[in-house]
Amino acid sequence: MLSHSPERRFDLEDRRRLMSLARFASAANQARMADQALLAAQERIELALSNAQIVGLWEWNVAQDLLRADERVADLFSVDRIRMATGAPVAEFLNAIHPADRVRVEGEIATAMSTGAPYASEYRIVSARGEIRHVLARGRCQQGPDGQARRFPGVLIEITDQRRAEHASRTSDQQFQSLARVMPNHVWTARADGKLDWANERLYAYTGVPEGALGDLDWVARLHPDDRPAVLARWSTSIASGAPYETEFRLRRADGVYRWHIARAIPLRNEEGEVSHWVGTNTDIEDQKTAAQLLSDANAVLEQRMAERTRELLAAEAALRQAQKMEALGQLTGGIAHDFNNLLTGILGSISLIDRRLKAGRTDSIDKYMSAVNAAAERAAALTHRLLAFARRQSLDTKAQDVNALTAGMAEMFRRTLGEGIRLEIQLAPQLWSAFTDANQFENALLNLVINARDAMPDGGTLTIVTSNVRIDAAEVREGADAEPGEYVAVSVSDTGVGMTPEVLARAFDPFFTTKPIGQGTGLGLSMIYGFVKQCGGHTHIRSEPGSGTSITLYLRRA
Repeated sequence: MLSHSPERRFDLEDRRRLMSLARFASAANQARMADQALLAAQERIELALSNAQIVGLWEWNVAQDLLRADERVADLFSVDRIRMATGAPVAEFLNAIHPADRVRVEGEIATAMSTGAPYASEYRIVSARGEIRHVLARGRCQQGPDGQARRFPGVLIEITDQRRAEHASRTSDQQFQSLARVMPNHVWTARADGKLDWANERLYAYTGVPEGALGDLDWVARLHPDDRPAVLARWSTSIASGAPYETEFRLRRADGVYRWHIARAIPLRNEEGEVSHWVGTNTDIEDQKTAAQLLSDANAVLEQRMAERTRELLAAEAALRQAQKMEALGQLTGGIAHDFNNLLTGILGSISLIDRRLKAGRTDSIDKYMSAVNAAAERAAALTHRLLAFARRQSLDTKAQDVNALTAGMAEMFRRTLGEGIRLEIQLAPQLWSAFTDANQFENALLNLVINARDAMPDGGTLTIVTSNVRIDAAEVREGADAEPGEYVAVSVSDTGVGMTPEVLARAFDPFFTTKPIGQGTGLGLSMIYGFVKQCGGHTHIRSEPGSGTSITLYLRRA
């Protein structure tokens, strides 16, 4: 026990004791610091070993041929962990190396042991389950004073994922290039800035540039001058924005011929989402372009021929319409001749009486005879005027018309057309609306209906013409009908003739369909009436039953 008394002085023994105590404290402190440093070193080693790539540390006692390592190394080489901790012959580790790599690794170990140079070797390990792992071993052999190898410490780093990724990237590049070589298109890749860095053989063959001399391929100069500005603008936009690229252009072949191509390219992006590369193709579409142009030319020719055919059909239709009018006139010839004969008889008789009176010096009753002449001449002029108006050629002139007046004005013509066996009844509605129609075409349509009705009553009967104002609501329009809601002036022509069967009724408005014998009808009467009424904004309706007659109604749009 140490103590101090003021009366007592330190002697040599006290000094010795104090020095021993100081040395003991210093040693204890250094030991504590060493333990702390060792602990920190171990923590750093554990931290390093926790990295997924580092397997662990190993140390080979060459003289004793015992290799010690941590559990990670033991598991990787399929060596028992306990034996690994105490040490196992290095042969057990070498046996786990892939047969194809073992001889090389043994040679690299021998070189490191004989020269003392740093050891670095990459090889494959085959586990007990047959799994192959890629590792990188690094270390340095320590030699004794006699130059013999004593200790060989090192670290083992697993690089399986990197090598698999590299291999996959090469299984990918090779597949891409193989696919690109068998494709019938130009295949190319470009850097992020758009500069070409690879092309398949077809692009070299097309341009005539030697294979591999990509630097000599100035693709911009090979573009057709008319296409160059648009192509460069679109390519620049894709490079700047990273958007897929697609355009069409003409590309000059090695022989100087330009052929149409469609180019498409998509960007490849890295983990940060930035464009790292471009992959694109050029597809020859010259044949498609030529076919499209031929088709366009053919369509133009076809449209021209259709226009010519349409004009011919319109002309034929007009000629047929005129022929129909003349046919109607022909049917009126007998009645018209009789009327004109009566008119001329009245005129000539009155003139003969006037002549006799004048020769006899008599002037009485001359005014009466002159009035008769004038009346007969006016009737003849009116009849001639109506016939000329009916027969002349003219385009559709639709405007507001008084349908009652037009119908009444043709009454005498209808009577002459029908003959004595058919009774005509005309019922004109008071305060009838004006209708939007063409006067001459309306008269022609009405005359055709009258003639059809006459032919349907060979044994005589009654023909009735009725006019009326009609309002058609949306609810009254049958599904599939061509009528539209609105206000119309209706003109119905009904007969008591033979009527139509359902089959004939279904085709009544078909062009060139007729039930009349050859030479007595063209089959265009009802179809032309239908077209005329539709052109005026109206529609038609037909009702007929066998033995009960037929009723056809023209609905003319109210003006």
